[in-house]
Amino acid sequence: MSSNRHALIVIGALLPGAAVVEMVETARAEGTQVVFVGAADGVTPRFPDWVIDNGEGDLFVGTNLAAQLRAVGVARLSVAGSDSVLAQAQALGFDAQTAETYA
Repeated sequence: MSSNRHALIVIGALLPGAAVVEMVETARAEGTQVVFVGAADGVTPRFPDWVIDNGEGDLFVGTNLAAQLRAVGVARLSVAGSDSVLAQAQALGFDAQTAETYA
């Protein structure tokens, strides 16, 4: 399995609902894995690969998200909605960057 797959982490509660749905649909069309954290104004994007209820604190502590991402070959992450999650991902060795938001 490729070790350079891409995943999009969306912190839904911090982004407008329509932007979240479009961002996830675009990522899905590109074959990107999707991690959705929380809910955006009651809007949950369709068919995320992972859903995490709470994005408070360190997203990767107390979950096996990093291991799950690595297990499916994800090495690159785009993070939308949280600079702290971006820093956490980089500290864990992921090639992480801020996601382009779609309006």
